[in-house]
Amino acid sequence: MVSATLGEVVAVYRARAALDPSHVAERAGISTGQYLALEQGTAWPGTAAVEAVIDALQIPDSQRARLDHTGAPLDRYLQHMLHGYDIPALIVDSSWRTVDANCFARALLPGSAVPGWNLMRWILLDCNAQRRLANWDDVAEVFAGALRDDIVAAPDNPELLHIGEDADQLQLVGAPPSTDCPGWQVFVWRTGSGLYSISACLVTVPSGRPDLRQITFVPRSTEAVPALMSTQAPPITYR
Repeated sequence: MVSATLGEVVAVYRARAALDPSHVAERAGISTGQYLALEQGTAWPGTAAVEAVIDALQIPDSQRARLDHTGAPLDRYLQHMLHGYDIPALIVDSSWRTVDANCFARALLPGSAVPGWNLMRWILLDCNAQRRLANWDDVAEVFAGALRDDIVAAPDNPELLHIGEDADQLQLVGAPPSTDCPGWQVFVWRTGSGLYSISACLVTVPSGRPDLRQITFVPRSTEAVPALMSTQAPPITYR
């Protein structure tokens, strides 16, 4: 059941125990509607309710670690951590779409405040990324390698496949493999004042959420978070 969703796993364990949904809900101390929302995947009943159901069904720890939390909102602790950073940080899903971003990330990457904004697509396919990043060639090569790895791991993910197809037309994904990875990749930002700000892209997996990635831009210079480039700046065309 490694690839099963949380609801599917819960349904299997309920069937094994020969319990009705109402019985599981009673054991977990929640409403039957909350339980059914979890099992059927129609709504997220809350982290506490999910943990209570898992306990009620006595799902072993080895199985819990593999549950798919896709679609679950960030819990309060993770949100508090993200918005407590004083440097740009955002959380993306397995397709590199933004789940949440703190105020510094939104200042650095305004698009990250828009639901569904995709960091991978921005880096590889958005002209603004070339305009903002002085070392775009290096960054794009590393992220193209990460995209290839992600597609191999999830060959049926439509978002990744679409990005891969568009990047392939620009001969990005087909480039020689890179031995680097996005973690600690240096970003050299051009600022509105013509100065440069350097940061390292730290990629981590939030505790308890293997379906997500946290992207943190760690400053490597004393420059402030870069301002947006002027809209009058001439665009850089793809080569």
